[in-house]
Amino acid sequence: MKVSVGDKLFTSNIDSYLLDILKETHIPRGCMKGLCRVCKCRLIKGTVEVEGKQIEGPADILPCITSPISDVSIKLYDEKLASSSIELIEELDDKILQVTLKTVKRNFYNSKTIVNIKHPEKNLTRPYSLVSLPNVGYDQLVFHVKLQDKGEFSTLFEKLSQGFPINFKLENQQLPIYRGANGFKKVIVVAGGTGMGAALSRGVELIRNYKLQELYVYAINRGTLSQYHQYCLDQFQQLLPTKTTVDNIPYQEWITGARPIVYDKNSIIVAIGSNNVISVLDQQTINCITEIERFG
Repeated sequence: MKVSVGDKLFTSNIDSYLLDILKETHIPRGCMKGLCRVCKCRLIKGTVEVEGKQIEGPADILPCITSPISDVSIKLYDEKLASSSIELIEELDDKILQVTLKTVKRNFYNSKTIVNIKHPEKNLTRPYSLVSLPNVGYDQLVFHVKLQDKGEFSTLFEKLSQGFPINFKLENQQLPIYRGANGFKKVIVVAGGTGMGAALSRGVELIRNYKLQELYVYAINRGTLSQYHQYCLDQFQQLLPTKTTVDNIPYQEWITGARPIVYDKNSIIVAIGSNNVISVLDQQTINCITEIERFG
């Protein structure tokens, strides 16, 4: 099959992802799972397959999870990046950093906004969930970074200092609107690792928007409550004092399913964490509003 991009022509196998076929183009690479959307392109004509579903052009597609099943023609979107600089990098816990960017222009975002960071030296882009727990302005962006051994962005953030220029792109997600929310009373947060900051940020938004009365947190840790999770909880309480219960669950106990979450129909569940943490919820029958985000 043939894949055309402007005046360039590529050949492909039917089981190849478009992002691999088009590796010689300037399409940015991000999460490689269809979540960050930095690789979004326009399918002009032809047919592709996305997770078992066929899509015909014209349509927007994500090349990292899209395979051609006919000859296709694709248009690349211009990569419009915004400018910022490092304002502050703080170590919140062992191998967890809080990064604050100072932006040139004001940005409007919500608790589900993703900031895609462009690597200054390589054709790589990495998505991070914005965290709105610190009291920051709209000319600042805050996100949490889990340092990985030999990770491209881990190595980058470990060596950066104040004032270093960073290009980024925001991906704003539309917030769901829940009808008949007067009966809601509680937000239940399920979070592991660096998902806690983003999950509690969403909790703040839900409590404010729907005037909820209580927060219940399932904190998944390797052992005792981590310093990072405690930091996020302290920030939450300073921002929005609310009746809060924290249930720290050891990781090994959680993944066996031995500690199912307890909820009622008046709850809203916000779950953010790794595939291993969140997949436990897939094994439970949950009959209330649930918002789930996975990473890694």
